[in-house]
Amino acid sequence: MRNILILICTGLLSLSAGCSVINNTTKALYTTNSDLFVATNYFIHPDYDYFAVKRVMLAPIKNETSNRDVSKTLKPIFINELAKLNKFEIIPVPSDIEEEISTFNIREKGTFYALHLYDIGKRYNVDAVIFTSITAYSPYEPCVIGINTEMISTYSGIVLWALNEVYDGKLRSVENLAKTYYFENLRFSHPLYDWTIMMSSIRYFAQMVCSDVSQTMNDYYIMPSMNHNLLNIATMEPIYSKR
Repeated sequence: MRNILILICTGLLSLSAGCSVINNTTKALYTTNSDLFVATNYFIHPDYDYFAVKRVMLAPIKNETSNRDVSKTLKPIFINELAKLNKFEIIPVPSDIEEEISTFNIREKGTFYALHLYDIGKRYNVDAVIFTSITAYSPYEPCVIGINTEMISTYSGIVLWALNEVYDGKLRSVENLAKTYYFENLRFSHPLYDWTIMMSSIRYFAQMVCSDVSQTMNDYYIMPSMNHNLLNIATMEPIYSKR
């Protein structure tokens, strides 16, 4: 259980560390008494470091929803949050292979042609490709984003990282995550707003989601609660010859 109490201190403050308040002038901005949303349905290959991923291509985001603006809204945000990890260089998909790389429909087929991916890696000097599908999306309050993503090595065809989650703004745990994200990342740069902007603006909500998704790469272990569908994707055998 994570309890977070954010305080404003007004009046005379002591010079010592901390915040001492005179005349009961402490005001609570908000309190979260429920668990924060924590992404648990993800996989990281135990030998991730061994693959020395330095350059990664982000494939075009597949939109499985009825909203046409999904890719346009999420792509730059996802790239920015991945870049903040300082783990690898993000390489945009060259226009001449956008259609070619879009044929990798891994989520629906459950397989991919490893030599095709190897060829792309060699041609554009990339160590891995990230494939992403948006499975749920609502830009209206409370916002919702469902995301399925996997990073696959171009050299071996091995899935290095995979995640499948839905961030539903109606959940109290997601609301608490939004409050915490705002307090830690936006309260000084956006002082005219409060945390509720996270739930009503799809741009800020998406920023939080993409940040949370990206940060799972920093956990070098397999989550025990990962469901069987994701496990099948993460451990599937690549196809090395066309059938």
